[in-house]
Amino acid sequence: MALTFKDSTQLDSALILEDIAIDLLKEGPDHLQLLRAKAFYQSGETFRRKGDYFYSLDRHLTALDIRSKYLSKDHSDIATSNHSVGAIYLMIGDHRKALKYLEPALASKIILYGENHIEVDKTCFNVAVAYYCLKNYSQAKKYFIKSEDIRRTIHGPNHPSLADSYSATGTMLIHSGEIEDGLEEYK
Repeated sequence: MALTFKDSTQLDSALILEDIAIDLLKEGPDHLQLLRAKAFYQSGETFRRKGDYFYSLDRHLTALDIRSKYLSKDHSDIATSNHSVGAIYLMIGDHRKALKYLEPALASKIILYGENHIEVDKTCFNVAVAYYCLKNYSQAKKYFIKSEDIRRTIHGPNHPSLADSYSATGTMLIHSGEIEDGLEEYK
């Protein structure tokens, strides 16, 4: 719902519609609960777009809880929910909790999509950021480089998304004391 809305008034309207969907499906049979989880997930995304990260986190955790009751741990919806919860924890600065959700999301996405997929890259990059924020530079380096390699494989060596990778990897290398290698990433 929120993907079609742009400003805060429209996002508020999306939240109203998402809440209606959540309420309508509350007492529904089991086979409708995955639709309810989708409504919670979408509501979480709407709150995230509004910058209401704690409401977003609550909605994403509820979606994950419902999905976990009905789907296998390696289902794409579980991986997506884990990624979203981890990303919100990353945004609010709880990097350890972020990793608790991002690492299983990454493992599932590799099983689902293979090593060189944009979904794997997004989660890999977030894992790297979480480790960087925890000052675990060796792990951050591993995941930043993995993300960089995926982007290079998918997009080729001159794609603009590689600039983000080079910048992040370079910054991390400089902070970890590998100044020469870090400066090389910026070239």
